Amino acid sequence: MAAAIDKTWQVRLAGIFFLAAFLAYGFGMNLAVGSRGLKLFAGVGLMLLNSLIVAAIGTLLFDALQRVRPWVAWIYQIARFGEAALLGMGAVFLLKAGLRENMLVYNLGMATLAIGSLFFCGLLYRAHMVPRFIAAWGFFGYALLLAGIIAEFLGLPYGIILSLPGGLFELVFGIWLMVKGLRTV
Repeated sequence: MAAAIDKTWQVRLAGIFFLAAFLAYGFGMNLAVGSRGLKLFAGVGLMLLNSLIVAAIGTLLFDALQRVRPWVAWIYQIARFGEAALLGMGAVFLLKAGLRENMLVYNLGMATLAIGSLFFCGLLYRAHMVPRFIAAWGFFGYALLLAGIIAEFLGLPYGIILSLPGGLFELVFGIWLMVKGLRTV
């Protein structure tokens, strides 16, 4: 019985972390870009905190996913760790190199997230772990995110607009996890 309570607690904490990641990276980037001194370091610190948060999301959801499809749990965990490493590297680049280098590794981190999350949302959909429209929204949102990143690498300015459905999914999904959790077998 205690293990089931821990799993529920982990999933609900992952929901909080989905929202916290937005706040940490968003505020951090806004503080860091164009700043110097303490404001720059505070912004980079929040961006590094985001890296810890996104790595934790994969870890917190791992057990629930593994019970349904172990290989998807591993793909999602690895994708979240890859995203965390790349976003952390990008934050450090703001201190050493600049915004251009930060954006390059940011886009690589988001591509890593998008690819891993396609598997994740596919599992959510097939296993009915959340309502199917939420899982489908996530899959569609991450596919658009990946398309936007590819467009950015090709010099087309569509990355921001194509990232909106996936970003909104993460906000709604985070709230869903906090309130309802996941259906598991």
